[in-house]
Amino acid sequence: MKMISPRCLAALSFLLLLASPPAARAAAFEVDVNNTNEDTKTWNWSDLTTWKGPPSSYPASSDDKVLFPTHATESRTLYLDLPSVTIGELEATGNGGARHLRAAASQTTTLTIGTLTKTGANLLTFSNGTNGGSLSVAVDHLTIGSGASIEIGHPAAPYGGLTAFNVNETSTINGTFIFDGVAGRDPELNRISLGALELNGTLSVGGRGNTDAVLNVSSLTGTSTGILRLLSSAHKPAEGTSQGTLEIDSTNATPANYGGLIDLGITDPGFAFSVIKKGEGTQIFSRSSGNTYNGGTIIEGGVLAISTNTDSDTSGLGSGKVEVRNGGTLAGNGRIRLDGEAVEVRSGGVIAPSAHLASGFATLTFNGAAQPTGPILTLEEGATFRFRLGPDNGSDLIAFVNDHDGGLVLPSGGLTLQFEQAQEGTFTLFSFNAIGNPELEALSQSLLFDAEGFQGVFGYDASASTIFVTVTTIPEPATVALVMIGLSAIGWSKWAKSRKN
Repeated sequence: MKMISPRCLAALSFLLLLASPPAARAAAFEVDVNNTNEDTKTWNWSDLTTWKGPPSSYPASSDDKVLFPTHATESRTLYLDLPSVTIGELEATGNGGARHLRAAASQTTTLTIGTLTKTGANLLTFSNGTNGGSLSVAVDHLTIGSGASIEIGHPAAPYGGLTAFNVNETSTINGTFIFDGVAGRDPELNRISLGALELNGTLSVGGRGNTDAVLNVSSLTGTSTGILRLLSSAHKPAEGTSQGTLEIDSTNATPANYGGLIDLGITDPGFAFSVIKKGEGTQIFSRSSGNTYNGGTIIEGGVLAISTNTDSDTSGLGSGKVEVRNGGTLAGNGRIRLDGEAVEVRSGGVIAPSAHLASGFATLTFNGAAQPTGPILTLEEGATFRFRLGPDNGSDLIAFVNDHDGGLVLPSGGLTLQFEQAQEGTFTLFSFNAIGNPELEALSQSLLFDAEGFQGVFGYDASASTIFVTVTTIPEPATVALVMIGLSAIGWSKWAKSRKN
């Protein structure tokens, strides 16, 4: 076989390199804020004079980075005049006037950003453009620095809302995020997603003209400085009403813990902010003084838990109706303060105080101070309580304060309780502070025990107003057989002796 010399190999490699298309090269693009039309204060994305350099192209690669810097104190607008733009990173900086990204006239544009970062005290907005421009934004990672702000769907005419805004992976908000509306604010479409949200700043879900808005997150974490609210008075809609929903659709195996406030943000009538928990993950609201949203709570899947202090006015789930549906679990070590409507557990729903904990017990308290008559907690047939038991008669506890006869309503056929880590002992499961002995007796007789290998007998302590269960082990069949054989042998022996006599 004829060998090719090293010199020929080098020449061949060089020729192949020349024939190959050039590899995409990452580039950094900066908006030339000093090179603009001073009348319109605008740029077009595809206009090469928009970018410092001047460059030989405009940003169009997932490797490209775009910097949108400060320009004095005046606002500047960057129009997207292309059907689709994909970049790796967009950073808006500075403390000057606002920065606006909008679709150009009659242009339908999709903007895809790997990492979106906003720093500095000025505002960055995303909205549709004039004369039918339509902008959809998809982001992998969003970061808003302390003091910085992003607004979705700028309310100033004629721009209106935004067609879509979604974060696929993570959002970290240490500054301010304002959701003024998307998709023309149509009720079925007026929703955005922020992925796994860490909120240490302020997030407003509603805004001017924003009705029936939905904020979807895959989990919610953050410190006590976080505020998630419907809106502030500064963003009050002109028509005077607004509805908003926080939708937590979680699959996280590790519980997500949010220590901030979930708030209505305005005291005027006609405004409501609600929470819906979906997915199989666990979400904890751990603000010690509770939350103040008013639209109620629905648990459709997974675990929603609270962790509050023991103040009588504390409510970990704000006000409004609380509903636990099939597949959902209400848990926590804190208080739920009723406000005119009972907590309702539908068939398949569960109340399990320590479901959010890897170990240990929890006390979930229902405060009926604002509900002096009627049900406080109602369970349908097929719903259940689940208690964790432990050594030294330790267990979860369901407590009622400011309650009354008829506050706890169980199915007419009785309620089967489930137990985790069942073991022998006597365990207090329910406590009351204002019901009579006949009610205690009736409730205790309505409870049924369910734990494999164990049997339980329910009773009540009239002096302490508690209901307890005494758990014993069910003997193994072999043990029962031996006992029966032993008893039979004793009987036979006695019979034989009587015959001899």
